[in-house]
Amino acid sequence: MERDGDRHIKLVPSPGARTPFLIAECIPQLPCAAPAVGRRLTVQGISRYDREHGWWEVHPVEAILP
Repeated sequence: MERDGDRHIKLVPSPGARTPFLIAECIPQLPCAAPAVGRRLTVQGISRYDREHGWWEVHPVEAILP
């Protein structure tokens, strides 16, 4: 959990993907539970490059679907 209340969830893609990982960032106004490790899921939200951290992220996450 970040100081601002955001939750970072590291997503690892299927083999062959362009990026090694993607961060799903949930905000307090749209909370989400951390999924179980190894669970396959779909994340909906706004994708962007976070220059501060140097990674691609979905921020904010609007929904996590099984």
